[in-house]
Amino acid sequence: MNRELFWIWLSLGLTPGSRSCKRILERFRTPEEFFRAPDDQWRSFRLPAGELSALSTRDLVQAEKISVACREKGIDLIAPGDQAYPNRLWEIPNPPALLYCQGVLPDLEEALCLAAVGTRSATEDGMKSAFELCYRLAGAGTVIVSGGALGADQAALEGALQAKGKTIAVLGGGADVDYPPNFAGMRKRILENGGAVLSEYPPATKPYRGNFPVRNRIISGLSRGVLVIEAPKHSGALITAGLALEQNRDVFALPGSVRSEASFGTNQLIKDGAKPVTCPEDILEEYAYTYAYSGSAKKDEIASTEIEGVSPSGQNPLRPPNHRTELPKAPPAIREEELSACAVKLYQAMSWEPAYLDILAEEAGLSAAQALQAVTELELSGIIQSYSGRRYAFQQ
Repeated sequence: MNRELFWIWLSLGLTPGSRSCKRILERFRTPEEFFRAPDDQWRSFRLPAGELSALSTRDLVQAEKISVACREKGIDLIAPGDQAYPNRLWEIPNPPALLYCQGVLPDLEEALCLAAVGTRSATEDGMKSAFELCYRLAGAGTVIVSGGALGADQAALEGALQAKGKTIAVLGGGADVDYPPNFAGMRKRILENGGAVLSEYPPATKPYRGNFPVRNRIISGLSRGVLVIEAPKHSGALITAGLALEQNRDVFALPGSVRSEASFGTNQLIKDGAKPVTCPEDILEEYAYTYAYSGSAKKDEIASTEIEGVSPSGQNPLRPPNHRTELPKAPPAIREEELSACAVKLYQAMSWEPAYLDILAEEAGLSAAQALQAVTELELSGIIQSYSGRRYAFQQ
């Protein structure tokens, strides 16, 4: 008999977020062995009453229907012990007994995997930050994981997708269910970019409200760290951050104004020990000796990138930070004879839009030491101005 039927049967009987899967496999090795075990072994095993009742029918009819639906909808089943099942996810106390997967799950041992989460009611600045950070992280080879919700989650995925990076969306309904409704287009692009859409729920499962907090343990469980963009006091993103800490994952947070309700949670996380993030390098440096990076997205690519959909005002809510549409085209005049050769080269690589020093140095053909000396010279001359995260632009 098809082994996947027993995995489906087991996953249907266990409550999402249950810790029983590990216990069952430690005792019975496979779901089929557990399925065929005598009643006295079941009674002595002491499963929670609800799970025992659901499993005790030992009926595979529903499992067969789900198996057929998965084949029809192009959904793969990934069970513990399969090569595609992430080792990191199995390490958490309550791993899912089965993953329903559309697309290809990236190799999470080879690339840095980072969860990017935030409030559905993200501010415009939060949306911009989520986009830009994930655009550059994905450009450096990072796999971005998120829940696909409106707001910060979709901005993070959008940034990664436009950088042609691999992404994983973990849904609170079936892997074939588009929620929110605008997720359909994003799903298509995730799969085209070689990413995956995951769920622990069977096809056609509606995204009930209670599914999302439980789903968050998978988002953090897949990842080495969790980046929280914005989070009000009772945000679901804070649930993910708490789960990350329980799972021994790193937690990063974007600092914000003390007067912003959307930044209450991130500021509190930083007070509690999360690492503040103002640029992608704040994250990448934590894993510099673990993963090899392929480079980062260029300044001009970020500035020229257009996002699907615009705000009611006609302005794109996901455009990267500090993008200005009405700036002078000509750079300010300088006296090159009064500057060092390195300072001139760095200045010529700049624009009116703030850019990271490492990108400017690369474009100018300067070493890190030369760029640091040159940018100091330009700042002291009053020609350029600095922004957070070691970004620089022409003096306004």
